[in-house]
Amino acid sequence: MKRKKYNPNDLLTCGEFSKAARVPKKTLFYYDEIGLLKPYRVGENKYRYYEFRQMTKLSTIKALQSTGLSLEEIHRIINTGGTNFDAELLKDRIDALDAHIRELEITRRILAQTVQNARDLEETGMDRIFYLERPDIGIVVSDYTDETTYESLRGDVSGGIMRVSSPNYPYPDKIFHYPMFEDENVNGLLESGRYCCCFLRSIAVSDSVIKFVEMTKKENIMISDDIIFIDITNDIFSVDDDYQVMLVMAKTM
Repeated sequence: MKRKKYNPNDLLTCGEFSKAARVPKKTLFYYDEIGLLKPYRVGENKYRYYEFRQMTKLSTIKALQSTGLSLEEIHRIINTGGTNFDAELLKDRIDALDAHIRELEITRRILAQTVQNARDLEETGMDRIFYLERPDIGIVVSDYTDETTYESLRGDVSGGIMRVSSPNYPYPDKIFHYPMFEDENVNGLLESGRYCCCFLRSIAVSDSVIKFVEMTKKENIMISDDIIFIDITNDIFSVDDDYQVMLVMAKTM
């Protein structure tokens, strides 16, 4: 059913305005009561009439409300002018929205990577070498210590980096997680490039990394000294807690 078209100066009853704006009549009554959106005029029969052009103001109210502003704050923004206009309040809300957008972009990137991991695993299967072109990905990196094990940290980290030439091998030199919040200290980078990869399942992450290194040697694949492992167990699988599914990879040389 086509919606009726109006001109800016057309007068609408409260019911017509409510239907066109897709808001309940009781909402318009309340906005009138608190002075947020007054009708253009009230007839002798006490009926409220709105100009269609007031739809713009109502859309602004709805948009500001969706950002989390209270009706009182919205009133201060749109119903005062000159030196009384609370521009700082609106600027703070814009800054908060920008931060939220950046966090959503981070979340979207992580979810997209999870989907890609699932597709890659479906296509290649376990224990098979394959290659990926990966973009730069910022990460939050921490030093790994002997005081704990990677397995005990699984809920808090996304993966780690093992250096084959390190005396700590086959234990991580670094652990990392993907940033989930805009104000996190992104202090590391999974560099872009062509990666040799393999999905492996084992009880200990060190077993997966050792197996990966042995597989690359057997196939004469030249890889970087830094082996990256990413835990995808909780992203894609529902498996016994004793087992982990890792995407193990290293840049090709």
